[in-house]
Amino acid sequence: MKTVLIVIGVIVGVVLIIIATLASTVTSSLNDARDKAQDAADKAMINNFRAQAEIYSFDNNDSYEGSCGELTVPGADCQDGPDTYRAYIELNNGSLYCVDSTGFSETLDQEPSLSSCQ
Repeated sequence: MKTVLIVIGVIVGVVLIIIATLASTVTSSLNDARDKAQDAADKAMINNFRAQAEIYSFDNNDSYEGSCGELTVPGADCQDGPDTYRAYIELNNGSLYCVDSTGFSETLDQEPSLSSCQ
């Protein structure tokens, strides 16, 4: 009888270890998916700002100055001037997604200049 209880205990222990390992793997995958989704949302919002900046410029005598006030992306950095704007946000992997008035939109490894992403 004791042997049966020991065997059952070992089996239950092994099953619990397997379940814990699977749970940690699933949790890790979900975190990666959540990070990718957040990055995609941040990129979409920064890209939408480009259209907002162009509309702002059209409404303000072809000047981008003040257009950064239209940017509503939490954590984004924006610089604007009469002829240019540049906006970027840090992604979850530490890189920066940047858009500017020249039409540039790419991921960068380092902080861009004040007037453009390049």
